[in-house]
Amino acid sequence: MSLRKSIYIEPFRLALKKGQELSKRENITLSDIANREVLLLEEGHCLRGHVLDVCSLLDVTESAQFKATSLETLRHMVGEGMGMTLMPELAVPAKKTKRDLIQYIEFSDPKPNRRIGMLYRKNSYRQEAFSNIAESIRSVLPVSIFF
Repeated sequence: MSLRKSIYIEPFRLALKKGQELSKRENITLSDIANREVLLLEEGHCLRGHVLDVCSLLDVTESAQFKATSLETLRHMVGEGMGMTLMPELAVPAKKTKRDLIQYIEFSDPKPNRRIGMLYRKNSYRQEAFSNIAESIRSVLPVSIFF
């Protein structure tokens, strides 16, 4: 038996190349991306599953042509105009420049998100250490991350 300790809830942003239709919007709703195609990481990445969970509610489909091997590859694919994706808040650059190719758009409430946590054995003698680790992570998160 294992225990689950929730650490934080991380919202997603829509990432797409500047100049595309939705990139001019201040924020969007989930219905704005309904019936569209998104770029995803390849099989085996947990972020892929998180995005698919959100997309399954909207009839959003996965790009059949391209799958990224890493978050940075996915970002470059979006920057080249190959499609759009959902990007975790912590992966969005803190500073913007005029040379950025990607626009990261916030979702209106209810914001799609993913829950980040840790699992450990119920009878582990390190429960206090795990709690301390979770608290340390929370202490350095930006205000935009929900608990």
